[in-house]
Amino acid sequence: MRFLPVDLLFVIIFLGLAGGLIYATRLGVLPRRSLPALLGALVGGMGIVVWKDRQARAAHARILELERELAAGRERLERLEKDHDATRREVTAARARYDDEVRAARARIAALQGASEEERRRIEAMTTEEIFAWARTHPF
Repeated sequence: MRFLPVDLLFVIIFLGLAGGLIYATRLGVLPRRSLPALLGALVGGMGIVVWKDRQARAAHARILELERELAAGRERLERLEKDHDATRREVTAARARYDDEVRAARARIAALQGASEEERRRIEAMTTEEIFAWARTHPF
């Protein structure tokens, strides 16, 4: 559980360390010439930590964005699959109606022509185009 944001925590730590270095230099524990180098290293280290933290936040935000896009893509895919299934059922029903019409047309042709056994075989052997061509010239 965090009480402070990470950036603010780093600033407080940095200020504390910088204050400690300045205090140690004033006491004579550290030479005065090393103070700028130590503070520069400290600033560089804190900068790297802050940069990595921001990169991690940006990566996490990108992951969340990609997950939302993936969820939207899944929803779209499910919707398309449902539409595809409905279309497939419609095509199957249309084929069944078409086959029924062809069978009915063959039966009508057989009934109109007297339907001897030989004629029935000839009518059954007719292609769909021949049946509809015959139906155009002979109204039912």
